[in-house]
Amino acid sequence: MNLKIKTYLHQIHHKIFTPSETIRASSADKLMYYSQLYHDGQCRCVIQFDGRMDIKLLTRAVELSLRVAPVLGYRFIYHPWQSYWKKDAISNSCIPFRCVETPDPKKETDKFLTEPMEPLKGIQVSVGLIRSEYDILCIKLTHMVADAMGLLDYLSILNQLYNQLLCNPDYIPMKTPKCNRGLGQLFRHVGMKAIVKGFLHWHYPKSEWGFPQLNSDFSEGAFPVRLIDPQRLNNIKAFCHEKRVKFTDVITTAFYKALIDILKPRDNSLLPIQMTMDLRTYLPSGEAKTICNLTGAYYPMIRHKVGNTYDQALKDVGKAIADARERKSWFGGVLFLELITMFPGFVQTWFASLVTKRELSGGTSHPFFSNLGVIDPSLADFIGLKVIDFGLFGPVSFPPNFLATVYTFRGQLYINSSFCPKAADPQLVDRFLDNFMNYLPT
Repeated sequence: MNLKIKTYLHQIHHKIFTPSETIRASSADKLMYYSQLYHDGQCRCVIQFDGRMDIKLLTRAVELSLRVAPVLGYRFIYHPWQSYWKKDAISNSCIPFRCVETPDPKKETDKFLTEPMEPLKGIQVSVGLIRSEYDILCIKLTHMVADAMGLLDYLSILNQLYNQLLCNPDYIPMKTPKCNRGLGQLFRHVGMKAIVKGFLHWHYPKSEWGFPQLNSDFSEGAFPVRLIDPQRLNNIKAFCHEKRVKFTDVITTAFYKALIDILKPRDNSLLPIQMTMDLRTYLPSGEAKTICNLTGAYYPMIRHKVGNTYDQALKDVGKAIADARERKSWFGGVLFLELITMFPGFVQTWFASLVTKRELSGGTSHPFFSNLGVIDPSLADFIGLKVIDFGLFGPVSFPPNFLATVYTFRGQLYINSSFCPKAADPQLVDRFLDNFMNYLPT
């Protein structure tokens, strides 16, 4: 190679990937960048306490959290060859925390939750304290840097820092070194045999249904919640034991049936949904070493027959999920994503635009169902405070996309959604949530 060309390429590479200033974007980071037409790209956590936090210590904890999770202090740089995260004056100018005192905490909380974040201009985390007679702690991370479990990892970091500072106001944690944030870190732990098997069984099905879009105004967000009390949750578990079915199958069937009721898909159609798998469970420690996106997706699919009973739907859903789990098709999605993002950024952009055009132009999508499982209460254990409510909300979906999230916290089952009340029909979402509740055993 000509020496001048070689030197020039070396200078470009050094300028883009200076180790002290940049972090290479993972394939999942890039996927979230290309998914901006589907949702607003924010993961949210809302914790209501029975009392008040120490604002000075919380501010310091947020500041130190950028030392423990450095990538949160970076901004995303799209590059036609290789995108990356960069720390500079723009992304390191202030502590991403604010406190607001208000007589209307719900209004201020909703305002905070719906404010846009700009991963290409600012840092990737925003923390707010809404103060009235009690405190509400709100945390937002951009989905480009973290998934739901990454958000919980950040909550754990903030929790530990705050509690340490209560004991020692001069506490400074060790700076976390850079480490692998990519999906590829799974390969050596899972083995290529499982990866290849998953790839052979993986496919991205054609979407057959979607949430109706009223207009293209995506400026607002709404976060409705339904609760299943501990007694009814125990009844659902007893139903699962009696029928010898899995809890996931029961709640997924409720998701399917509720959507079928309101969307009324055509008879004999194949209806795929998208479900998530936390890939951290395949790591030796069961945890990622740093904040990242480490979620796989799989697409259970049932054939809709008008007049199908609940029992038949439960059987079909159970089989679809069991097949996916046996084949571990989410590994196939991981390998495909790693392969496609090996191409230059402009090729990735072209491919993403083809997929987006195919789905959005037809007004269909894969309804997204995220089951986060049982949330460890210790994550919200801030010393001296009792948790009254704990909310987790995914990105605000843009129609025809639709998202429902479920999780259990302190014996209660939470069912919620994140949607645009202008672009989607709020009454339709309420009907969906009511139907979801009704399809769960009592």
